[in-house]
Amino acid sequence: MVEIVEGKAVATKLVMRGLDAMFKRAQQIYMTQGLIKLLQQVLRWLREQFFEYNAHYLYCLSIEDDPSIRDANPVPPLEDISFRIVSTIREADELEADGFEFYSVIYNARGKLESGAIATCVFVGKELANLGWVAMTQEAKDSFKQPPFKVDFSGGECWSSQVWTKPKYRRTGMLVYSDMKRRQFQLQQGVRVSKWAINKRNIPPQRLATKLSRQICGQGRYLSILWWKFWKEEPLTPQE
Repeated sequence: MVEIVEGKAVATKLVMRGLDAMFKRAQQIYMTQGLIKLLQQVLRWLREQFFEYNAHYLYCLSIEDDPSIRDANPVPPLEDISFRIVSTIREADELEADGFEFYSVIYNARGKLESGAIATCVFVGKELANLGWVAMTQEAKDSFKQPPFKVDFSGGECWSSQVWTKPKYRRTGMLVYSDMKRRQFQLQQGVRVSKWAINKRNIPPQRLATKLSRQICGQGRYLSILWWKFWKEEPLTPQE
């Protein structure tokens, strides 16, 4: 009986945490992108509970063969800018205790950190200006809603994506700065190749990838109908 009660308590806690994370995510979208974007996301989420079909471009970036990663990093012309790596709950709690934005603006940050994901953050003062996630394990990658493309974590590959810049700091050089710092961090961790996927219908991230000279190395298709899921990926040549 005690085990059943404890099990129900844990389940209730997980449900409440999930609802709280969804509320914070909705609040973040509303505050940064507006009501229309929030409604679009809600309708998309409802549809995807029954049926989902997406085609993705797969990107691969060779970290160890990139000479620019060792160059001086151009810092945006902003005062009190800092780059932080957050890989544990303790580090996130310490940031919050020091007045830095973290849990309040990042969707399900605690759950992602508990799964092993690493947050790369750029702060202006104590305001979160840019965020990007890195996963060094399959469990960490699975904590994000991503297509199940192949990443050889044991062979020196990682997943890196979910990059976000606060609107007021866009067009300040923040993207180039944060991208370089993330690659430098990955190199320090022994990563050889960074991988990520972009939905073919999501044009802005593709433009950013082109701006940063990223190359498409493959494509994949994902189909989900209720509990049935299907994924297929294939490589692409430079000509394709």
